[in-house]
Amino acid sequence: MKADPVPVRLRPMCKEDLDRVVAVVSGLKEAPLWAPAAYLAALDLSSMPRRVALVAEAPESGAMVGFAVASVLPPQGELESIAVAAAAQRQGVGRRLISTLVEELKAAGVDEVFLEVRASNERALASIAPWAGGKPAGGAAIILTRKRMRC
Repeated sequence: MKADPVPVRLRPMCKEDLDRVVAVVSGLKEAPLWAPAAYLAALDLSSMPRRVALVAEAPESGAMVGFAVASVLPPQGELESIAVAAAAQRQGVGRRLISTLVEELKAAGVDEVFLEVRASNERALASIAPWAGGKPAGGAAIILTRKRMRC
């Protein structure tokens, strides 16, 4: 059973968020942990490909409850990383992050988004399946594709 949606404030990620981003992903068994330098590169406006990076915060406390990073290579994009803190999962945070990310990607000329999810990450697959179709990729991962960019 899903909990009631938790209110969140979404904003662009900044370098001051990196310790909290690493803390969120470190608390999730199935989430890939990027090196802090990879998150910094995602924030570099001159890097290629260009990226969109968002964080979700609890509006009252400012606690980070999730984040997402996507690359932008129109007409395609890739959702490179998304994580929601364990305590905030199944409360609509991931859905809000994806929805906002899709709008930003559409504005940048993207009409198809890819996401690779570990096949063992059943919670992520269950959450993302309604949003995109999937196909097996070597058994270890599922490649999900969202075309026509509607939320």
